[in-house]
Amino acid sequence: MRRCGASLLFLDGAPALWLLFAARFLQGPACGAVFSVGSAWLQDLAGPDGAPRAARAAPVAQTAGFCLGPLTSGPLPLVLPYLVHVALLVVAVAAVLAAAAAVTAGWLAVRSGDPDRAPGPGRSPDAPPS
Repeated sequence: MRRCGASLLFLDGAPALWLLFAARFLQGPACGAVFSVGSAWLQDLAGPDGAPRAARAAPVAQTAGFCLGPLTSGPLPLVLPYLVHVALLVVAVAAVLAAAAAVTAGWLAVRSGDPDRAPGPGRSPDAPPS
């Protein structure tokens, strides 16, 4: 969410070209950190069977974003890319929160030993509830 706030802060700097250059310079390291963590998370979510597919999907998605990014400037090249970034970030945050909720719910079910929600110690996942 911090990058979203940073994009909105730099949106007001559209008339000052030097501020836009500074914003892009600062967003570079942030993007590097986000891309590496995102790629690692995708590998984790894919598991051992989906690891090769995840290893291909992450760089393809990043490259597509780099290629399509300049098309977002449209008629307002100093403002519109930041607005598009904020809109995409809101969607991404919602997806991450949904994924985190699903993982947390599964973890809680396993930890609680609830036979209707998760297999308890020594129970098969296919065993009927007791």
